[in-house]
Amino acid sequence: RDEAHRFAISFHRLRREKRSFESRLDNIPGLGKKRKAALLDKYKDLKEIKKAAPEDLAKIIGAKATQALISELNNL
Repeated sequence: RDEAHRFAISFHRLRREKRSFESRLDNIPGLGKKRKAALLDKYKDLKEIKKAAPEDLAKIIGAKATQALISELNNL
């Protein structure tokens, strides 16, 4: 019983650690690693991205990805 308990706790700790590194940007279609990195190079965090003009975002990630990004950020 102790071994099963240890296994379950280890599994849940691992899941929790992985979740802590997720970003709202990870779930946006059309926004892969490179585009996400480009956004985060220009803007520090989601608050700054949300304040940015759509035209500025489109220059970095493209129009289609910008629409998806704005839609997701408005759902926050």
